[in-house]
Amino acid sequence: MTLHPIAETLARLAAVDEHFRAQLLTAPDAEPGWRSAATLCAMDAPHLNEILARVAVRYKAEGRQPAVALWFSHYAFSMMAVAIACYLVENRVPELFPESVWSRFEANGDLAAFAWRGRKFAALPEDPSASHPDCFILSSKNLLRAYLRASIVPHLASMIEALSLCSSLGKPGLWALAADSCASAFTWVGDLLGNPALALAEARAFNADPSPLQRKRDFIHIEHCGIHYEMLERTSCCLYFKVEGGEYCSICPHRPQEERVDRIKNWLEKRAVEGSAA
Repeated sequence: MTLHPIAETLARLAAVDEHFRAQLLTAPDAEPGWRSAATLCAMDAPHLNEILARVAVRYKAEGRQPAVALWFSHYAFSMMAVAIACYLVENRVPELFPESVWSRFEANGDLAAFAWRGRKFAALPEDPSASHPDCFILSSKNLLRAYLRASIVPHLASMIEALSLCSSLGKPGLWALAADSCASAFTWVGDLLGNPALALAEARAFNADPSPLQRKRDFIHIEHCGIHYEMLERTSCCLYFKVEGGEYCSICPHRPQEERVDRIKNWLEKRAVEGSAA
C-alpha cells in the first residue's frame, strides 16, 4: 500500500526522533481521544477547560494563568515543530487549519500526540510527489515559507481567541508566547537534524515579514567550550515560576541577560564534558 506523501514525511521524521511522532489519520473521530483544534476551541465544547483544569492540578498552580501559559507554550511549540520539520527537511507544508490538526492528551493534560486529517500539502516543483492530486505547487522557497507562516497564524489565532476567553491572559501575551515558541521550534529542529545554521537562517527569514508571530528581538550567539549556541532572546514568560516548586527558566526574560548567558555557558560546559566522556 502506497503511503500518502505527508504520511511518508511524518514517518521519516519519526524515525529521526520520537518527538516528531505524528500521523495522518483517515478517521480520527472514530478513534477515542482525538480532537481537532477546531473542537478544542469551540465555544460550546468543554474540552479546553477540562484540559486546563487537569494541567492546573498537575502543576499545583494557583489561578488559571500559569496553566494556560504552560499548556499553550507546549501545544504551540509542538505543533509548529512538526510543521517546521516538514518544511526544513522535505520542503513540504501540511494543512494546518484547526479542522485539519488533531491531538490527543494524557490524563494530566499533557500533549500525547498530533495527527493530521487534512490531505492537501504545499511543495516545490521538484518535489517527488509534485503530481500527487493533494499537492499544490509553489514556485519558490520564499513562497513556501510565506505559506507556512500564513498557515500557522490562523491556527494559533483560533487557539488564542479561545484561551483569552477562558483566562485572564491577554492576546498580546499569548501571541508573544507563540512567537517565542516559533523561533525556538526552528532552532530546536535544526539542532536535532544536525543543521543549526540552516534553521537559524530560516527562523530569521520567517521573522522578516510582518505577522503576529514577528519578534522584535533576535538570537544571542554564544560560544563556549568549543560549542556554538544561538540563545533565543525571549520576550515572553511561561509563568513556570508561579507553580509549586517552579522558578524562572534559564532564558526567562525576567533574568538579567548576563545571567541567562552564564546559565547557557554552564550547560554547554556540561555538554562538552559529557561529549569528552563519550
